[in-house]
Amino acid sequence: MSEDDQDIDRRTLDKNRFRMDTTITITHVLTTLGMVYAVLSWGGDMKTEQAVQSNKLHGLQVAQERERTETLQALRDINKKLDDLTLRGR
Repeated sequence: MSEDDQDIDRRTLDKNRFRMDTTITITHVLTTLGMVYAVLSWGGDMKTEQAVQSNKLHGLQVAQERERTETLQALRDINKKLDDLTLRGR
């Protein structure tokens, strides 16, 4: 058997090994629908998580602003007391 004959035999053998079945069964359809459902469900969960995180962020911003206001008021009170002490010392 020559080398050319061996190459032809290999190509024929390789073509016979690979076969693609093009029929669509109910399991293919159900699997595809399941995958689509999973992706859409995941996307919905991401929207919900984004809303929760947005609410948390807003709550933190409100708390930070309240803390800032309280700190400024405390500094004003301290400043007023220092001014009173300074005036007494004169």
